[in-house]
Parts: sequence; C-alpha cells; structure tokens
Amino acid sequence: MFKRKPPAKFRAREPTFAPWDALGYEPEVVKRVLSILSRAFGWPADEGLCLRPEDQVWEIYWSYYPGCSPRAPKWRRWVGSWTPDSLELETLDRDLHKAARPGKALDLHPAITVRDLVDFVTG
Repeated sequence: MFKRKPPAKFRAREPTFAPWDALGYEPEVVKRVLSILSRAFGWPADEGLCLRPEDQVWEIYWSYYPGCSPRAPKWRRWVGSWTPDSLELETLDRDLHKAARPGKALDLHPAITVRDLVDFVTG
C-alpha cells in the first residue's frame, strides 16, 4: 500500500499522547491501536499521534472518499461510487480483531471513535 498523510484537519495538530494520558490510557495499548489505524490508512506510523480519542473513524475515511459520505450531495455519491477504496476499514477491522481477545464483536458504526477502538482492544 502507498504511504499517504492523514487528512489535513488531523495533520495540523501537534502529535501528542497527552489527551490519552489525561484519560488514563496505557501508552502501549494506545500506540498499538494508533499503529493499526496508521497501517490501515497507509500513514507513516508516527502520524497516528495526531489523532485524539474523540475523532471519528468514518470522518477519516470520508475525507479520502468524500463521495461515499452520507453528507455528500446525491450526484457526488453517484460519481464517487466509481472510485474503489483501498480496503482501509476491512484492514482496520481485521487487525483490531487480531489485537483484541478472541470472539469479541466490533461494530464500525458511523459514530465510532478512536477511543472506542482502544476500548475494544483493551476490554
């Protein structure tokens, strides 16, 4: 997979662990999940620290494929449907299941956050 940058909204932030630390998360678990996200979206590993617990996974996805967003105009969704994605969400789902305890179910619902992913792996 090619290397790309996180969306500009996230890339503009200072990479830091502070928001996670403030919530009491273990650094190794957060780094593991951020690494899984980085790998799924094709970013360099250190770019994941620009993400915050409240960031929504689908917002990241839709920034690469705006025509797939439910907020896109109908004509844009039709035109945008021609561009195949790089299986980011499927890769994310697979790798998170490998990192979590066996048998756990993950629902990648539209409001799922990065924090939810960390909780999935730790819970």
